[in-house]
Amino acid sequence: MLPEVTGEYLNSKIKVIGKHLLVSNVEYNFDGIDDQDPKDNDATPFELIVNKNLKDLISHKLIRKLLTWKWKVFGAKYFYRQASLSLLMLALFSYCCISVIEQQSMWYPEMFLSIQ
Repeated sequence: MLPEVTGEYLNSKIKVIGKHLLVSNVEYNFDGIDDQDPKDNDATPFELIVNKNLKDLISHKLIRKLLTWKWKVFGAKYFYRQASLSLLMLALFSYCCISVIEQQSMWYPEMFLSIQ
């Protein structure tokens, strides 16, 4: 019962403004979907949908648009920054390891002759 009512509520938040051939102009109203009262520690409606694993509501067009918007605004910047920092650290670590091995092979060639 609850997913159907919630689905109808989410459908009411989508408003088709105009259609022309294959292109349609749609307005999405996210009010009330991800709002939380700062006084309460209750979960937002979006968190309830995720916590209860309501897959039909998670795949709703409005929820997908909200997730896409949040990814573009918040998630992508953080993800790409962390990924680039991780790659930089990996490159620096690799460079340091290779330079240490090269220095040791210059000072202690007998250690590396036995490996070959």
